[in-house]
Amino acid sequence: NGALVNSKNAADLTTIAGVSGEKVSYDVETNTLYMTNAVINAEAYDATGIEIPETMETDFNIVVSGNNTIYGSNGAITSNTKVNVSGNSTADVVTIRGDHAPAMAIFNGGSISKCKADVIGRYAFLGDIDWTFPLTIDLAEVTATADGTNCPIMKFSDLVLNGVSITSPAGAAYNKSIGSVAIDGTAVTNPIVIGISDFKSLKIFGTEITANNYTDLRDTKGNVLGTVNYNPVTHTLYLKNATIAPRGILISTVKAIELVNDELSDLKIVYDGDCTIQSNGPALECSMASRSLNITIEGGENPGVLTFTSTADVGMKVPARLTFNNANVVVKGATSALTMERFLMRHALFLNKSSVKFTGDGTSQTIAGCSTVDLTRS
Repeated sequence: NGALVNSKNAADLTTIAGVSGEKVSYDVETNTLYMTNAVINAEAYDATGIEIPETMETDFNIVVSGNNTIYGSNGAITSNTKVNVSGNSTADVVTIRGDHAPAMAIFNGGSISKCKADVIGRYAFLGDIDWTFPLTIDLAEVTATADGTNCPIMKFSDLVLNGVSITSPAGAAYNKSIGSVAIDGTAVTNPIVIGISDFKSLKIFGTEITANNYTDLRDTKGNVLGTVNYNPVTHTLYLKNATIAPRGILISTVKAIELVNDELSDLKIVYDGDCTIQSNGPALECSMASRSLNITIEGGENPGVLTFTSTADVGMKVPARLTFNNANVVVKGATSALTMERFLMRHALFLNKSSVKFTGDGTSQTIAGCSTVDLTRS
């Protein structure tokens, strides 16, 4: 906004005219601007919202929380160093707008990660004249809007999409030969919408994991406690000192962790500390029809015991190739502990440096539908 950030005002940038909000601060050591429900508003005709000096040699980072706006009539962000904008999930929102210039003129490339960004300007994103550096969108929802004449995303060596895809316009992709998002070799001038694409249907107590909750899957009812999060790129559910179990009396059968999408081919559950997954339905169930699913249950850096328990059903119902890796696991069922058969097809069970105890009701088959048990690597 034309004002110099220094050691005197870095802790509270709301002292600068046009800067307001719950929190706006700058960490000089990490080159990180923190914005929480904040606005940077540079209204003067030739003003830039955030202008990074050419002398800065390391990345410039903007971390957003809540709802935020960065506006400059002559561009929202201009930088000769790489600019990274990030949040914690798509619940963190930032509007980046520049009226008479690119919203983000980032001549050394940049990234948008784990947030929702609405970027509007003469161009939304503009790279350097030689298209030297990439723009990366990482698990973020982005709408890029230009002036209707120019392409919203231009002059980058590549548009790197991690866990996301261009959802509009249909058929659009980054064309390296013309340095623009294009359809059939023609640059797109309509708004470009990028959405998270790699979420597969995975539910915890019936609640689907989405872009809004994957970084923290704890719920307000107390059914999910401890550290529980999901990486939709690697399809990894991570637990640390976690409990996934119902609070109160369950009237109907509920599955603790359920897979319901045939597109998912690999799922990994990684745990640290002691963790418990319990319900009156299966503690882990694959409800889809897929016959080619691989599930790996793996100990992390400091694994304790991971316990799967069903109080009224099978402990684990997983028609899949099931691997335990560096894990100490207990599986308890009210009937069988583990069933693996689906459509008359049996699946293999592998144990690698793991201890797994299966306990059923003493009457039902403890492990059912298993074609092979491989303990050679244990």
